[in-house]
Amino acid sequence: MSVVFYADESEATGFVFTLAGFLASPSAWNLFIPKWQQMLRDTGPYAVSAYHSADIEAAQKEFDGWPPNDRKQLVTNALGLLADTSLCSNLYAVSATYVIEDFKALDPRLLGDGSIAAIYDGCYRVLFHTILSSWPFNDIEFVFDEKEKVKGRVQKHFDKSKKILDAMPGFKGRLGQCSFRDDRKVIPLQAADLLAFEIRRHTWTRITKGDVQMRGAYQQIKDSFAVSPEEPPYRQRLFRCYDQRFFKSLLDEAAKIPNITDDHFIDLWYFHEAPED
Repeated sequence: MSVVFYADESEATGFVFTLAGFLASPSAWNLFIPKWQQMLRDTGPYAVSAYHSADIEAAQKEFDGWPPNDRKQLVTNALGLLADTSLCSNLYAVSATYVIEDFKALDPRLLGDGSIAAIYDGCYRVLFHTILSSWPFNDIEFVFDEKEKVKGRVQKHFDKSKKILDAMPGFKGRLGQCSFRDDRKVIPLQAADLLAFEIRRHTWTRITKGDVQMRGAYQQIKDSFAVSPEEPPYRQRLFRCYDQRFFKSLLDEAAKIPNITDDHFIDLWYFHEAPED
């Protein structure tokens, strides 16, 4: 079964970085996209060309003439489409979040050169390993929002991984293509933007303000997806947060392994249970 994963990022500069998205079959996306386009035409005082969470939240660009209730209604309508099993009966929500200060406190080298491109690349690799290890799909296509600074890193890793897998019996065909496209033109990337924004904002609020009531939009997302769905429709979420909670658990586990190798530690990094915010 071929599937397409669309991902977008959200950042609270210097604090939190989230890369997140949705995985579904091409036929499911073909049902979803017209409904999202209709939502953009029919919601609010005038039609807009694209959904972008930060602009909606701050009433910027196309949304600067929208009353608060209309902007809130657009978010509600978008969440309703993501919860509609008649459009995407099987839909998978996946994310990786880096709490940057927690990385720096443990070992800044874990962030590479510390650039956003390096952080993006780290989150991408988490999503890549999560998707390949969690579901037995073939011909998995990855589509990311257009980001010139990260394209080279991500494409190089993807192409190398595809070459390795295609040479292995039983794994040939697991990966399709990797591409970067404009999230203002590609509807599933706008859905990914919503997911990344809500996860990042929840994490940022938790680390800066302590335990607070969960935003309604993020609660709706969590309610629409199960951690371990036991029967169809399969609407699963896999949200991984890399913060001090993860690091403590990871290091405790690593300490139990005598003479742990770098490769084994990397395996723990990708497969050790990470908390969900």
